[in-house]
Amino acid sequence: MELTLISIIQGVALYWLTDSSRAAISEARWVALPYIAAALCILFQFWSWSLVHTFTIIGWPLEFSHNYFYIGATLLQAVMFTQAGNPQWWYLMGLPFAAVVWLSFGRDMHMVRAKAAKLVGPAGRELGALLINEQRYMVRISMPGNVLFYGVAAGLMWLLPGLFVEQGEHLVLAAMQLVGAIASVKRIALFSRRVAPLVVQSRLEEKTDGIQSSA
Repeated sequence: MELTLISIIQGVALYWLTDSSRAAISEARWVALPYIAAALCILFQFWSWSLVHTFTIIGWPLEFSHNYFYIGATLLQAVMFTQAGNPQWWYLMGLPFAAVVWLSFGRDMHMVRAKAAKLVGPAGRELGALLINEQRYMVRISMPGNVLFYGVAAGLMWLLPGLFVEQGEHLVLAAMQLVGAIASVKRIALFSRRVAPLVVQSRLEEKTDGIQSSA
């Protein structure tokens, strides 16, 4: 169910990004390319983190509020993607999107702690510690920084449109965003590779512990 929801909602976001990309490329609005690339990385981030959560902390019964945040964030994400190449509205719509994602990570913190508390064995304890530390990083550093960036960028776009929009200085911010997004995708990929073997080992430990308890 979780995987189906993730695939559907990110497919919706990808549709609007594809539509914006098609229009920008067909009209030769090359200034939109950094935003399209950043949007693609944002989609990678959202999808990758959703998968990491699915295979590590999601269990039954599902917590509906967790999925409601996914849906709400995707709505804002899709609207943001329609503004690729329109820097004023891109950053303005990016601000509530980043804020909702931040709230989602904060809300999921109790799920991560609850999952970590249930893990047994050396691999399980290591996995739990990694999940908690990474979730704290996202809640305390990564997402607040993301919200701050969009807030400052949106302010500059609307307060100094002559400099940042008409003279093209917004491309500096677009480059910063793209570099940050690429770095974030790389971090998620490295984290996923690190926890993947621990997920398998921790599940074997849970089965072993369950058999011993039954005996």
